[in-house]
Amino acid sequence: MTTTVFHVKTYESNGTKYFSKKAARQLLKISNRQQFNLYLETLKISRIGWTELREMLALKLFLAARYGYHSHKMWGNLNQKQRVFILGHFGIDLDEQFRRLKDEYERICSKW
Repeated sequence: MTTTVFHVKTYESNGTKYFSKKAARQLLKISNRQQFNLYLETLKISRIGWTELREMLALKLFLAARYGYHSHKMWGNLNQKQRVFILGHFGIDLDEQFRRLKDEYERICSKW
């Protein structure tokens, strides 16, 4: 197992922590910048905080659940209740995955 070590660039505005696009991409392990920008466009996100990271993680897990079938457009057509149901149907625990993402962030930040 290999781990990538990077420095997560964050900033605060009105007491809320936000991440740079590069840091969010690295945390979500999305290597392609165009793909990441498509996530931002699909979710209509301009600033990336913890809430937005959670939404992006949910979208990533949804797309991976049935790779090649699920699309960004399908995600946009679902309401919140349907999104939760579909993720549950595929056995995806969003809360657990998000907790792991936060733990990874804390692990990385503790090294700096």
